[in-house]
Amino acid sequence: MAPGALGTDTRASIRVPAALSGVVGFKPTFGLVPTDGVVTLSWSMDHVAPMAATVEDAALLLDAIAGSRGQSYRAHCGERVEGLRIGVPRTAFEGADGDVAAAVERALDGLRAEGVSIVAVDEPSAADLEMTNAAGMVVSRAEAATLHRAWLATRADRYTAETFAQLDEASRVPATIYLAAQRLREAFRRRMLGLLAEVDALAMPTSLVLAPRVEEAERFLLVLSRNCIPWSFIGVPAVSVPCGRSPAGLPVGLQLVAGPLADGRLLALGTAVGRLGLYKAELSA
Repeated sequence: MAPGALGTDTRASIRVPAALSGVVGFKPTFGLVPTDGVVTLSWSMDHVAPMAATVEDAALLLDAIAGSRGQSYRAHCGERVEGLRIGVPRTAFEGADGDVAAAVERALDGLRAEGVSIVAVDEPSAADLEMTNAAGMVVSRAEAATLHRAWLATRADRYTAETFAQLDEASRVPATIYLAAQRLREAFRRRMLGLLAEVDALAMPTSLVLAPRVEEAERFLLVLSRNCIPWSFIGVPAVSVPCGRSPAGLPVGLQLVAGPLADGRLLALGTAVGRLGLYKAELSA
């Protein structure tokens, strides 16, 4: 329908749809793209982010929206990746569909052949993923409920039943729980910055499962975003790149994560994944 598009990624709303649809979804470093004119959902987690058929096209969009930082993100797409070190947290594969895991492993093998060093890492742990998903939900929904407070009281009929129920419940979150989530956030951020100082990027499945049927989507909601929410929570850049298909033809996404403002490095790695030829987009007029 278009060569590129914009959306917002508060928890996973760019990367998961991109992975399930076979396109690129790039969540930049928090604050890199201004949120001027965007209706706020969660002021500490909202990221304006591009989606496109290729990493190069996503980089073109990023050049247009990233503000006046005086650099070309598209220029990073041609950079060599030989010698880079990627950490692979095995916990991020736990519960993954077999076809998803196989496609991601093929992509990592391809990067290894390009001279990238692939190493196993112990973090984030399973407990980290569980707690940051829960805490990210608390923070984002509590902030959303704060912003919608007046409308919830006067325009309840304008909300879908599900959205109203979520915001209404979030409005009852005690300040002590919100602050506990913020403390966990800072502790996790410090540890992940330490890890991302030791490796150039992390790699994992964007989503543990293939696109579910519509009638089954609700039970997969938390599974779909499990590997994505932690990186929105701490504001580091992350990209989902198509890396293959299941035997039934459903797309699989590889998520790459880097440290703050290392957006260009992710664009270089994402372009390298695209060069492997593991995924061919299906375009129709």
